[in-house]
Amino acid sequence: MVYVDLAFRRALATVARNGHLVSDWTLLCRYLGLDDLEIETIAYRYTGARERCHQSLIRWTELAVSSGQHLGVNVLLQVLRRCNSHQLAGLYHQSSSTFFVVQLVS
Repeated sequence: MVYVDLAFRRALATVARNGHLVSDWTLLCRYLGLDDLEIETIAYRYTGARERCHQSLIRWTELAVSSGQHLGVNVLLQVLRRCNSHQLAGLYHQSSSTFFVVQLVS
């Protein structure tokens, strides 16, 4: 079981719904820390920038949780700004700091 910040989940959902605003999904992947093999796998399995962006976020979340890295809205927003997705970063407004429990299924 992993505790996930509700605000972070909302931010992920906002990015996933608006992935078309990411000018270069592979750049987003690199800033998220995904390696070439992970990027190539996503490119092979999924079509369209929006879906690839969404799958990249899922993979990043899985890797971060499994390695104990901190996941937070600020981390995601910094990554978006670093890859020049300022418009997308601006769509999210941090609201709640409520926590809930999720179980990641592999």
